[in-house]
Amino acid sequence: MPTTEPAERVVFWVYYGVNRIMEIHTVLVDRRTSVPLPDERDRFSGSKWVSMSRWDYNFGKIVELYSDTELGGINSLDTILARAGISVRE
Repeated sequence: MPTTEPAERVVFWVYYGVNRIMEIHTVLVDRRTSVPLPDERDRFSGSKWVSMSRWDYNFGKIVELYSDTELGGINSLDTILARAGISVRE
């Protein structure tokens, strides 16, 4: 299923107290779902992203809880990752 809107880059910062300790880069798909960027490519083709860390996935699920996305729906993080063929590493 093709997207209806162009993807947008969104950056989240994680703070501990007043200190910024982490920066998470995501892509906003269809202006609904923030998908953390995968970090592992297919080792044979090198061009297709195939997996993301469990930490990034869990961060995406937290963001999903506070967005307008219907959990488990067509625009959920899990559905988008499945359509893109991206798995979560344990």
